[in-house]
Amino acid sequence: MDYTLFCKIIDEAAALAIRRIHLYLHGEPMLHREIIKMIAYTKARSIGMHVTTNGMLIDEVMAKAVLDAGVDSADHFRFSILGGSRQVHEMIMRGVAHDKVVQNIDGFLRLREHRQTSGPVVEAIMYLMPENEHEQEAFLRFWTGKVDHATVVGRVSQYFADRGKREDASYHRQMKCRHIWERLTVFWNGDVTVCCMDVDGEFVVGSLKEDSVADVWNGDRLSSIRGMHREGRLNELPFCDQCDF
Repeated sequence: MDYTLFCKIIDEAAALAIRRIHLYLHGEPMLHREIIKMIAYTKARSIGMHVTTNGMLIDEVMAKAVLDAGVDSADHFRFSILGGSRQVHEMIMRGVAHDKVVQNIDGFLRLREHRQTSGPVVEAIMYLMPENEHEQEAFLRFWTGKVDHATVVGRVSQYFADRGKREDASYHRQMKCRHIWERLTVFWNGDVTVCCMDVDGEFVVGSLKEDSVADVWNGDRLSSIRGMHREGRLNELPFCDQCDF
């Protein structure tokens, strides 16, 4: 995301008294060349943040930069570690080096303690899937007490795992989705989609390049989708009908 566009979005969020943003979406946020500026700008606007990372890039230099950016206890850094062992972690998250991630997290925690700062909150999280379900106990045993929170989350949505392209119609959603009342999902180019399950941006409902956060949030497209959910007409929304998120 262009830094100017990011600042526009943050300014509008601050004006609306939005309390938290999530700096991630189907990618590694620490790869952004201006991520530290983005973190600092967000904190300067008194907004909390939630960052999810694979942990590979948060070495000592990056850890110091993050802590210098003004993070505090309102902020969460969630490290995705999809295995209780090196073998499973590296098999699922290809290109990730388990030992390096552990070393980086340990270093981040030591630096936070040395500086006696209140945050960010550090969490290790494992999303369950067939390849790692047998390692839940090993994951919790290793990370509990090391980080602030060690969490095992229920199975990854099948809709997400299949990138929303299942051809069968064996599952039909019955429950309304709370996410369309809670959050906006914004792509790198400012496009807003109906939900984070829309990996490929097929259901864009607005653009923050062209409109404000408030205008998109209250716009006709999202309002129409919320109305259909409220009325239980999910079968008329192909994207939502088969979603199990």
